[in-house]
Amino acid sequence: MNWPVDLVVLGVAVATAGAVVWYHVRRGAAMHELLVAAEAAESEARRLLDELPEAVLTVDADLVVQSGNAAAVDLLGLDRDGGALHGTGVHLSDHLDPDERSVLAEAVAQVFAGVDVEPVQVHVYDVDFDPVMVEVSFHPARPGPGPAPDRLVVRLRDVSERLRHQEAMEQARHRFQQAFRSAPSGMALVRIDDGRIVDANQALADMLRIDAGLLVGCTLREFTHPDDVRAAQPHRARLELGIVDSFRIDQRYRRTDGEYVWARTRVAMVEENGVQLAVTHVEDVSEQRRSTARLRHAARHDDLTGLPNRRYLVQLLQERLVTVGIDDVAVLFVDVDHFKVVNDSLGHDAGDEVIRVLAERVRSALGPTDVLARFSGDEFIVATVAEPRALAERIREAVRVPIDVDDHELFVTASIGYATNHRLDATPSSMIRDADAAMYRAKARGRNCVEAFEEGGPRPGAEMLRLAGELRYGLERGEVVPYFQPVVDLQSGRVVSYEVSPRWLHPDRGLLNPADFLPLAEETGLLVELGGRLL
Repeated sequence: MNWPVDLVVLGVAVATAGAVVWYHVRRGAAMHELLVAAEAAESEARRLLDELPEAVLTVDADLVVQSGNAAAVDLLGLDRDGGALHGTGVHLSDHLDPDERSVLAEAVAQVFAGVDVEPVQVHVYDVDFDPVMVEVSFHPARPGPGPAPDRLVVRLRDVSERLRHQEAMEQARHRFQQAFRSAPSGMALVRIDDGRIVDANQALADMLRIDAGLLVGCTLREFTHPDDVRAAQPHRARLELGIVDSFRIDQRYRRTDGEYVWARTRVAMVEENGVQLAVTHVEDVSEQRRSTARLRHAARHDDLTGLPNRRYLVQLLQERLVTVGIDDVAVLFVDVDHFKVVNDSLGHDAGDEVIRVLAERVRSALGPTDVLARFSGDEFIVATVAEPRALAERIREAVRVPIDVDDHELFVTASIGYATNHRLDATPSSMIRDADAAMYRAKARGRNCVEAFEEGGPRPGAEMLRLAGELRYGLERGEVVPYFQPVVDLQSGRVVSYEVSPRWLHPDRGLLNPADFLPLAEETGLLVELGGRLL
């Protein structure tokens, strides 16, 4: 069929018009979708900006605020509704310290001129008109090639807390330096990685007798006794591995004159500018250690003779008994005869001098492994692994040499008893007790002799204590009485005088002669009282 040309043209026109209408409808829908997406993106961007803790503003070249996030609104007290700042003429400069406005203006001008500008620090007055130190950084709104930006993104970062922290750190560093320099004891800062000293105070230099400047670059190991370097290595390893953060050790440091000083070293780890340092505190304790040694010596030794005292000897004897066999160790008990007479007649100073001389003489008779101790006033004890009788005889002979004291020549003798560890369960106390018993046997024999302890024999020490008690009570009860013996002139036969000698009317043993109890009275200090009873 042949359509009329007009109808065909009309149909084409209608179709074309329909296509145009359909195109515009579709284009409008796409634009709407684009607008909705743009608004959503803008809203999301605004939300993200508002969540930033820093204030973010957009400003033009005159520092007029175009927009700002929630932090900027809160900081500066701006009025914002629905994301837009209301009102015009809000200048960022109005919120700056007047003296600092030119600083910000110059920085903004340089940024608009295409110059990279470092952040600047200025004071911004907040909503309460309190100054807040902020760090301002600038970002062109359209970075990269193309037309110059017409506005800037300005970020205000509150650095007040950071500055306060830096100031506190500077103050702390200053205080540390003052304490470091003026500390009365030595201090050094030492690198952990190579052990080099990076700083040292004058007190440490004085201790080591070296210029403080010469210490920098050295290591403390160079001044430390080799034995103490090895002793400190485990502590330093634990510190470097982070197992501990400090340690303390006593060690010796060599001065430049070659002498060593004892120091108490305290080491603690710190970090400065990324470098791990050991703060080393070095306190001279040489005098303290000498005082401690003197006190320890005084606690273990006799003041008059310098010999070990009874307690120290017992400790040494106990250590020996652990490792020896039966009869391998002997104890000698040395008692000076008639020493009370020296004290009573010449005085205690003379008596002290006699004890000092006798101590040296007994020491001279000993072997290198023998130990001599002062047991009490006029008693000495010797611990030996040598043959005890031979040693006792040497001591007795050494003591017998006359002593010159205060223009007096004194002849002194000693009674010596000895005992060995003849039992498996022997103890220092039992050996001393046995040697003491043997010594009293020597005195009973007439003094100036040596006696060995006999197992199962009498113990003169215990007997002496019993008799001393009986004699004291006997004097109180009047049991000791005078006996008068006439002295007769042989030519004329006349009685010219009387001698008085004591007799003891013992309730159990009967009448005792002077020889039976006068030595006991002398040993126990009852002789003077006995003489007073007879007068």
